[in-house]
Amino acid sequence: MGNALARVNGQLYEVLGPLGEGGFAHVYEVKRDGRHFALKWTRGVTEGEDLERLLLEIQVQRQLQHPNVLPLEAAEVRRCQESNVHIHVEKEALMVFPLAGRGSLQTALEQAACRGSAVFTEAQCLHFFAKLVDAVAALHELGYAHRDLKPGNILLSDGDPVEPLLMDFGSVAPVRMQLKGRKLWEDAARYSSAPYRAPELWDTSVGGDTVNVVDGRTDVWSLGCVLYAMAFGPYSPFEHPRDGVQQLGIINGYVNFPHGNMHLGQVFSATFTALIRWILTPDVAERPKLEGVCLCIDQLLHPAPRKQPSRRLSVRKHRLSAAEVTKPTREPSMGETDWADFSAFQEAHSMSSELSFSMAVRSRSTSLVSKLPLASRSSSTRMLSVKQTSASSIVGGATSSDGSRNRGLSDPNRRRALSRTGKQLWVSALEAQISK
Repeated sequence: MGNALARVNGQLYEVLGPLGEGGFAHVYEVKRDGRHFALKWTRGVTEGEDLERLLLEIQVQRQLQHPNVLPLEAAEVRRCQESNVHIHVEKEALMVFPLAGRGSLQTALEQAACRGSAVFTEAQCLHFFAKLVDAVAALHELGYAHRDLKPGNILLSDGDPVEPLLMDFGSVAPVRMQLKGRKLWEDAARYSSAPYRAPELWDTSVGGDTVNVVDGRTDVWSLGCVLYAMAFGPYSPFEHPRDGVQQLGIINGYVNFPHGNMHLGQVFSATFTALIRWILTPDVAERPKLEGVCLCIDQLLHPAPRKQPSRRLSVRKHRLSAAEVTKPTREPSMGETDWADFSAFQEAHSMSSELSFSMAVRSRSTSLVSKLPLASRSSSTRMLSVKQTSASSIVGGATSSDGSRNRGLSDPNRRRALSRTGKQLWVSALEAQISK
C-alpha cells in the first residue's frame, strides 16, 4: 500500500512523513515530480478572526518576494470534508514550501551546544544576521511586522555560505498599531513567543507608564534576542522557566554575557555585545530602528579606518603627557569609584553619511554625560542629550533604598536610563574600536 496523497490546487503530493507540528498546524514532507516539499496543513479553522489571519498569512507570503524568505509554492483554503454543516463550517489550509534540508537555526544552535562547538564566528554571525535584517525590512516595507521572530522560525539555506530563510508569517500584524484596550497584549501572548517578545507587547499597565503606539521596533527587539542566541545561545537571553522572572528580565532589559564574551570557543568583540545591548533597549523610544541596526552592522563588518591625528593635536597630547608625569598623584577619596578614561573618544568618527556619533566625558563621577545623534535617513540629524546614569544600572537593575529591585517599566526614569546606557555602550565600544 502506497503513501497517502494530498491535493493542493489540483496537484497531487505524496505524503512521506511528518516534520513537525505547532498549534493547529502539522507539517509534512511531501513529494511531487521527484521534488521534495514541506506541506503545512492547518485544520479546524472557523469563520472569523482565525480565518482572516490565515488568509493574511497567505497574502503576505505571496507578496513578499525576497531571497531570504522561504517562498510559497502553492496554497489552498477549502472546507473540511468532515465538518458538520449544521453546527459550523470548518476550513483547512494547505501551504506548500520548498524543503529546507538543513532545518531551522534553533536546531543547529542546540546541536552545536551539545557538541560544544560554535555555529558562527563573529563575522559569520554578522553576515547571516544582516541577511535576516534585510528580509525583515522587506516585510516592513509591505506594512507588516512579523511579531514572532525567533531561531525556530528561521530556516537554513542549502547553499554555501549558509543564509537565513525567514518563515511562518501567521503572527503578522500591521507594522504600526495604536494600543487600544488589551487586544494587542492578548494577541502578543497568543502569537508571540515569550522569550523573544518586546517589552511593549507585555501587559505592564499596572503602576507603569503606557506605550500608546507600537511599531517595527518590536521586531528589532526580537532580532536582538536572535543575535544573542546565535552567539551565546542556543536560547534567548530572557529564557526562564518562571513567567514572572522572565517578564521582569525583559522589561528591565537585563542581558548577561559570558565572561570575556567567550562562548563555545568563540570570542566576540565589545562592539558586538554593545550592539546587542543597544538593540535590547527596554524603552521603545530609545531603541534603534531597523535602519540604524543595518548601519551598525555595516560599521562592524566594514570598520572605518583609524583617523590620524593632526600634528597640532599630536603636539598638544605630547604636552599633556609631559604634564601628567609631573602631576602629583593622590588616592581617591571615599565615595569615588573607578572610571574609564574616555579622552580618546572626543573626536567624532563618521559611521556613514547618514550616521555619526560623538561623545565627550565631562567628569570623573560615577555617571557618564554624553550627547548622541540618533541614526536617521533624513537630511537633518536629531540630537538627544544622554542624562547621567549610574554605572550599576548597566547590569542588574536599580535598587531602591529598602533593598528591593525596581519593576523597570513601572519606573520610567530608570527605563530611560537603561535605554541610554545601551546606546552609550555602543558608542564607547565603537570609538574604542576605531581608535585602536
